[in-house]
Amino acid sequence: MMRGVTTAPAAFVLPPGQEDAVATLLGGGAPLPGGCRLETADIQPTAIEARYRCGGTLAVARLGRAGAGDGPDAPPGHLVVLPGSDLPAPLHEALA
Repeated sequence: MMRGVTTAPAAFVLPPGQEDAVATLLGGGAPLPGGCRLETADIQPTAIEARYRCGGTLAVARLGRAGAGDGPDAPPGHLVVLPGSDLPAPLHEALA
């Protein structure tokens, strides 16, 4: 399991035991746009919050399940970048 990825003891956006898959999904261990790298991620009841180090700046991504109003590129149930995320544009596009 990737260090820094934790789960919250509640109804999950993803089922327990998916920490390694989440780390891969978020780009853990891979080169990311803008020179960013995944630092930590928390699986919360309704979202995944990931923190990236982009140079000297900390960027935060909140991902959650798409709803019916999120458009055709985000079928309900798929993970999408939620409003309130603070990401450089290239990293946002890579995660979207």
